[in-house]
Amino acid sequence: MSKNAICTFLAAPLASAHPLLKYIACFGAGSLSALSMAPANLWPTLFIGLGTLSFLLSQATRSRLQAFAFGWLFGFGYFLFGLSWIGNALLVEGNPYRWAWPLAVSGLPALLAFFPALATLASFAFLNLKRLSGALGFIALMSFSEWLRGHIFTGFPWNLYGYTWVEILPLIQCVSFGSIYLLTTLTLLWACTPGLLLALPRKEGALLAFLAL
Repeated sequence: MSKNAICTFLAAPLASAHPLLKYIACFGAGSLSALSMAPANLWPTLFIGLGTLSFLLSQATRSRLQAFAFGWLFGFGYFLFGLSWIGNALLVEGNPYRWAWPLAVSGLPALLAFFPALATLASFAFLNLKRLSGALGFIALMSFSEWLRGHIFTGFPWNLYGYTWVEILPLIQCVSFGSIYLLTTLTLLWACTPGLLLALPRKEGALLAFLAL
């Protein structure tokens, strides 16, 4: 089966979907990606999630606001489910502030979602994700947004993508050669590649796949 046939089968329905469905898909992709973190540690979900976001962003044509929304909805879903445990203290029996639970579990994710949103916005504004240079630039911007999240305002380096491999010792050893941000960059390269391959020309896609090996 040719690459064009594969792309048509896998990507055409998503690429031609109603914009509202694309927004829902981004939120769902982020929510699914949260399963890659502990305690589930289902690393394939991150490939599905980031692959979906990467492909949808490569097909974004409406506006910068759409690109920003793709990243924000992905991030909101990812942090909403990945950090939902933060509000558990409010659910203690007899706590008079139980009413604040929805605010506690959604407020922080809503703020953290701005980091991937700014990365997708910058990618749409300055890069072409249908070219190899743009694809690599997108991965670099996503990686930088993770580094920024871990350092700005004293930092909040929770659920960095590199933590996906916490139970796979050969991969987590990459941290010894750099830091968790090195592994996060590699993880973004690996996980975004499936979605970007659907958007890149054959030769450039092959080169991206080679770099991801």
